[in-house]
Amino acid sequence: LGRVCGEATRAYLRLLPHYPPADLEAQYGQLLGADGVDLLRRLLDFDKVNRITAAQALQHPFVAHLPCRPCVPIPYQDEKYHDNLSGTELLQLVKELAASYRGKGL
Repeated sequence: LGRVCGEATRAYLRLLPHYPPADLEAQYGQLLGADGVDLLRRLLDFDKVNRITAAQALQHPFVAHLPCRPCVPIPYQDEKYHDNLSGTELLQLVKELAASYRGKGL
């Protein structure tokens, strides 16, 4: 709990009942295999310092072999949208994206 920010949060967490970690291998090993269980364990790590990031998870052997495609089309390939948008520019981009997806069931 030392890495949890805020004494009030640590105090609350101390009040919760303590349970031993779930045996993910026994519960999901047959379904996911060793790599899947490892990824699940790393995603569920309570300590944010040890928890795997989304970028690291995408490189994990369990999913690294899968093709990586965006789930929605990326309408803006223009370089001006890549970096350093002001708040106003970002708001305008979000409005444009929302308008372009309206009614498409996304």
